[in-house]
Amino acid sequence: MILKWNKPSVTKVCGHFVYPGANNLPDKDKEAILNDPWVKQKMEMSPPLIEIIEKTKEKIAQAPQASGTDVGQQNDEDEVTDDITEMSASDAISVVKETLAVPALEEMKAKEKRKSVLKAIEKQIDMIKSTPEEDIKEDDK
Repeated sequence: MILKWNKPSVTKVCGHFVYPGANNLPDKDKEAILNDPWVKQKMEMSPPLIEIIEKTKEKIAQAPQASGTDVGQQNDEDEVTDDITEMSASDAISVVKETLAVPALEEMKAKEKRKSVLKAIEKQIDMIKSTPEEDIKEDDK
């Protein structure tokens, strides 16, 4: 699951460190995270401090599939993805640009094959590594 933290600080959500921007958290913890009262409160704020990034496969389908289905046609209407490899390149790059955790970026890099997305991941990692540590703050719950 991709959780977006809209605050310029680090916090902890259900035992996971969450950095500003997009964070890739284990799918096995999705239910616990979404049911956490603190998370719910942050999601209901205006503007929300926490957002869950999900794209329906219908929205990201840009070309006909090999099986002959039409563009935009979906086999399972409820199927969603939070894996950048299943997103369009522009959507995947948007998520990468909002990700500030190097381990999450390295995980994305290991799965990704598209050159434009890999370049964006490498650029984001370089930007993070060049940021002085005194500019990074921790935030208590």
